[in-house]
Amino acid sequence: MSMNLLRNVPLAAAVLVAGSAFAGMDHESRTSQLEQQMSQVRTETKNNTYGANTAAGSPQVDGYGVNLSFDVLYWRSNVEGTEYTVTDSIETQTVPWQGTMKDVGSAWDWGFRVGLGYTFEHDDWDARVEYTYFNNTFGSTTQSGNNDSVTTLRAVPWIVSGDETDINTYISNAEKATSDFNLGFNNVDLTLGRNYFVSSNLSLRPFIALQASWMDLQQNTQYTGGTNGPVHIGDNAIILQESSDFWGMGPEFGMGSRWILGNGVSFFGLLQGSLLYGNFESRYKSWFSADTVRDYVGINADKHAFVPNARFNIGLRYDTYMEKNTQHLSIALGYDAQHWWGINQMLDFQNVREFDYIDGDLGMQGITLDVRWDF
Repeated sequence: MSMNLLRNVPLAAAVLVAGSAFAGMDHESRTSQLEQQMSQVRTETKNNTYGANTAAGSPQVDGYGVNLSFDVLYWRSNVEGTEYTVTDSIETQTVPWQGTMKDVGSAWDWGFRVGLGYTFEHDDWDARVEYTYFNNTFGSTTQSGNNDSVTTLRAVPWIVSGDETDINTYISNAEKATSDFNLGFNNVDLTLGRNYFVSSNLSLRPFIALQASWMDLQQNTQYTGGTNGPVHIGDNAIILQESSDFWGMGPEFGMGSRWILGNGVSFFGLLQGSLLYGNFESRYKSWFSADTVRDYVGINADKHAFVPNARFNIGLRYDTYMEKNTQHLSIALGYDAQHWWGINQMLDFQNVREFDYIDGDLGMQGITLDVRWDF
């Protein structure tokens, strides 16, 4: 029996060594797998510290990392400082003066935005360049009735008489006032951001950007008719051409978010702001049509200033992958709005040979339909 036991010792030792080797291999494999998993959830910073790693929230496609976008805009604009007349219930405009101020109003127009982006392998950063174009034209007309009048609000008082030494030689009324406004808006954003998940159904995209904008604001006004008052327009017209052109560039910061509901549907939100430094060119020109030598008032002014603006966009979005995850398509419909402070720097008559800037704000708002293709 002792001999049989001794014979089995080498076999038992072999089994024990093999089991230990197998166990060691299993431990190494599990350790390697654990390290791989830890590398996915933990990151080492450039300051040699450790923290939680955030999963990329940008579309993960087996392609080139390029994306194209096209937006259809249906917006309207509201501009401060476009008032062109005041109606008065008393034809001779004697005190008490009671009336209603009229501005050019607003209207809806179409625009577009195009974008090109690329997602880097470096920490899933993404860069985008977007160009936005929007042109908005609208206007208003005011006609006097039997017992009221229409003031020549934007005209200098002596444009008909030519006598600027007597401030009382004003135009007391007109029969009709018409004013048209045009806004030309162009904007370029060059952004750098990172889209990442902070939970299983919420992703954020903070970004920095360089923004460049140029805008043309033009207002043309005409006053016709009128036989009351010390100076008469008669069958003639007072014509005004005013403009405020801006070009500027500056830094921009923002945050985008996506709140995933399921089945490719999500809420999205965007909030951004910028501060641009640029140049204003303001022009004021006015003349009386009956003047055969066409004497007119022509004032030009230029200045540099900072212009802040803010924008938000909220809505619904749908995402889907195609062609075995080599392409990604998203469609988003949202309410888009932005506000520009002090962008209307047209000249405003103050007194004899004295003009000041209107300093009016600009707001744009409407519906934006965005289509993006990643490949």
